Amino acid sequence: MNVLEVNFTDLDGRIFNGYDLHLSLNEIEGVNALQYVLNKDSTTESVRVFCSDPIIHQELLYLEQKNSISQLLAPYGRQLLREEAFRKADVVHLHILHNDVISLLDLPEIMDRDNVVWTIHDPWAVTGNCIHPLECRKWRTGCCNCEKLELPGRKMSVDNTSQMWKLKQKIFSRINPYIVVASDFMRKYIEESPLTSHWNRIFQIPFGVKEKYFETFSQKECRRRFGISMESFVIGFRMQEGEIKGCRYLLEALENLSDSLPIHLFAVGNQILPERIRRQYSYTGPVWFKEEDMIDFYRCLDVFVMPSLAESFGMMAIEAMACETAVICFKSTALEKITHAPEYGIAVEYKSSRQIGEAIRQLITDRNKLIIKKEQGKRFVERTYSYTTYVSRHLKLYEKIQKEAYKK
Repeated sequence: MNVLEVNFTDLDGRIFNGYDLHLSLNEIEGVNALQYVLNKDSTTESVRVFCSDPIIHQELLYLEQKNSISQLLAPYGRQLLREEAFRKADVVHLHILHNDVISLLDLPEIMDRDNVVWTIHDPWAVTGNCIHPLECRKWRTGCCNCEKLELPGRKMSVDNTSQMWKLKQKIFSRINPYIVVASDFMRKYIEESPLTSHWNRIFQIPFGVKEKYFETFSQKECRRRFGISMESFVIGFRMQEGEIKGCRYLLEALENLSDSLPIHLFAVGNQILPERIRRQYSYTGPVWFKEEDMIDFYRCLDVFVMPSLAESFGMMAIEAMACETAVICFKSTALEKITHAPEYGIAVEYKSSRQIGEAIRQLITDRNKLIIKKEQGKRFVERTYSYTTYVSRHLKLYEKIQKEAYKK
C-alpha cells in the first residue's frame, strides 16, 4: 500500500500532522509512506518538499491579504496533482491545509479518485475566516459582519467572510471525502455546519501518546536538570499571545494567589511573562523544547494549566497526564471531555480566573488529592490514548479506503 501524507510542515506538530504517522507506517510490512510538506525541517528521506519560489509565495500571500481572501491562490495543489507519488498513492491523507498549502479550488480534482482522507484539525473548514469561532454562531448561517477581522494570521481589511463561506459551500458541495476528527468537539462542527453536514464518512480517531511518556522517572532528577527545588509546587503552562490559549485567565489567577505559597512557574511558548508575574514568582522560561525535552518539562510539574478557550483536541493535556501531572482546564471545551474531568482532569468554569486559582490552591493544600489526580490520570491516558492504537486505526481506515476505491 502506498500512502501519501500532506501537510504544511513536518516537525512542528509532528505527533498529529502526519510526520510521526508516516514513520510508523513505514515500519509495517507492505506499507510505503511519504510525506509532502511546504516547509521541511527534518532530514528524513521520506519527506518531500513542494517546489516553492519564496518570492512568488510571498507575492501570492500579499495578493490574498490585499483582497481579503484566503487559501485560494496557493499553487501546491496543482503541483501535487502532477507528482508521481500522488498518482501512485493508494491513499492520500491531507492534514492542515489552511497554512498556504493547497487552494480550496483544487480540492475537487484532488479528491476525484475518492482515495483521499482529510483530518480536520480545527473548525476553519466551516467558517468564513477564523480558526476557532468560540461563542460566535455565525458559522451556522453564513459568516457576515465579522467582529474578528484582526485575528493574527487571519486579518481581513474588508469583511469578505460571507463570500468565503459561500465559496466553501460551493466547493464542499462537490466533494464527500473520508474525514478524520480527533474529538466529539470537531465531529459536532462537521455534522452541524451547512457546509459539511452532507459529509457522511466521518471517522473519530483520537491522537495517541507514545510509550516513552509513560516510563518511570525521577522527578528529582528532572527538576535538578532545570534548577528547580523539590520544595516548590511547580505550575506548568504554555505562554502564547492571542485570545485562544487563554493565558490572561491563568495570569489573573496567579496575581491573586498568596505570595506565601511555594509556587514556581515553568512556561513553554513564545511570549515573555509579564513583569508583575516575574516579580511575584520564581520562574523558568518561557522556552520551547523538542519532544525529549518536553517530556522532562512535564515530569517537573505538579500541575499543568491549559486555560484554552478552544482546542480541537488538547494534545499537551494528555501528554502532561501521561507524565503523571495533574491538569486544569476550562469546562465547555474539548479538554473537559478529553481529560475525562472531573474524574481525572480538573475542569473549572469557562473563563473563570478565580476558579483556576481555587483549583491550584486546593492541589497545593491537599497533597492526597494531588497524588490521586497524578496517578489516576496517568493510568487513564495509558489505557485511552495509545499511540499504537492511533496508528492501527489509521491503517485500518486506509485499508478500507483502498478496498472501496478499487471497487469503482
